[in-house]
Amino acid sequence: MFMADPPLRDLRGSHRFFVTTDGSSSLMEEARMSACSNAPTREDSVAVALYSSEPCDEFYKSMVEMVASRLEQNLTVDWDYMQDLLICYLDINEKSSHKYVLRAFVDVVVGLRQISDEISTMLCKIPSPRSWRKRLVVV
Repeated sequence: MFMADPPLRDLRGSHRFFVTTDGSSSLMEEARMSACSNAPTREDSVAVALYSSEPCDEFYKSMVEMVASRLEQNLTVDWDYMQDLLICYLDINEKSSHKYVLRAFVDVVVGLRQISDEISTMLCKIPSPRSWRKRLVVV
C-alpha cells in the first residue's frame, strides 16, 4: 500500500491494514472485493504503508514483482489475472494514489505486450522440423 502524501502519524503494529467484513450496498464494490479475494496471493503477503517521492515507480516495481512471482511458479499471466491485480491495488490504496496505480499498471501491461510480441517474432523465425527435412532432401 502506498500513499501519495506523507503519513500524519507514526505507523506501528496497532495501525496495520485490516479489512472489514461488513457488506456493501454497491454491487460494483462487492464485485471488486470478490475479484480481490479471488486473486492468487501468497500466504506471506502483507500490505505495507509507506511514503514515496516516486509512487508510480514503486507501484511499477511492486506489480512487476507480482507478475514475476506468478511466472516463476509457471502460472499464466492473462488479462483476468491483470484485472484482479489492478483491482487489488486500487482497493488497498487511497483514492489519491489511484493515478499512480493506473500509470504503473499501463506501463506493466505495455511491457508485457512488448515482451510477448518479441517472443512471438523469435518463435516465427525458428524453422519448423518440416522445413529442416526439406533442406536435407534438397541438399
